[in-house]
Amino acid sequence: MATDRADQAPAARDVAPADEPAVRLIAAGRSFGVITAVHPLDLDVPAGRSLALLGHNGSGKSTLLQLIAGHLRPTHGRVEVEGNDLASPEGRQHARRAVAVGGATGAFYPDLTVAEHLTLVAAAHEVPDVPARVEAILMQQGLSARRDALPAQLSTGLRQKLDLALAFIRPARVLLLDEPDRGLDPAARAELWTEVARRRTAGITLLLASHHPADIAPLVDEVLLLELGEVLERGPLDRVRGTAAARRLGLS
Repeated sequence: MATDRADQAPAARDVAPADEPAVRLIAAGRSFGVITAVHPLDLDVPAGRSLALLGHNGSGKSTLLQLIAGHLRPTHGRVEVEGNDLASPEGRQHARRAVAVGGATGAFYPDLTVAEHLTLVAAAHEVPDVPARVEAILMQQGLSARRDALPAQLSTGLRQKLDLALAFIRPARVLLLDEPDRGLDPAARAELWTEVARRRTAGITLLLASHHPADIAPLVDEVLLLELGEVLERGPLDRVRGTAAARRLGLS
């Protein structure tokens, strides 16, 4: 892994209000027609803290992360990032600067190479010394040999690495990771968790959706246990894993 300045996780440019949580949901929920993906909930995540979302497929983890990212608008309540309401254009602009999203998105330009994707995102977010930063991320993610490959030429695991690299290269104070280890081999998973731990140590607020409590245990302060869009339990992982709900869902 590169260790020069270009490999350091950059901070978002705006200054966060000192008295505001990094993420706040106020009776926020999301429905798709008659289906409620996330039931209205209140949630505060203080700056620099880490929260994991645990639950089966369809439990609402991805929808909740998309609400916080501003990619979906709540059908109930309000979502704020660093005190900025994402219902407003100014709030969404703030979120684009402060929040990075990685994992399980797979949205690539078919005619741009790996290096061109990273260059585009770094330039769009005004990263200093873009070429050096791109080289550092390519090395960090094990993509240097595929720098000139198109997304369609990458394996599932390498596409996931590219998706994560696009999140890691840009400035952020809040990092949202949606099943980031999906498709990764054991060595790549270990490298991912090392990088996430480094960013957590640097003070970045982390929200992480996962199916693997054992892997994320060293990385999170607390967890939300979700089922069908409802919060069943919230608290430290050790306590939540011991609940009847966690045992019923096979997450104990």
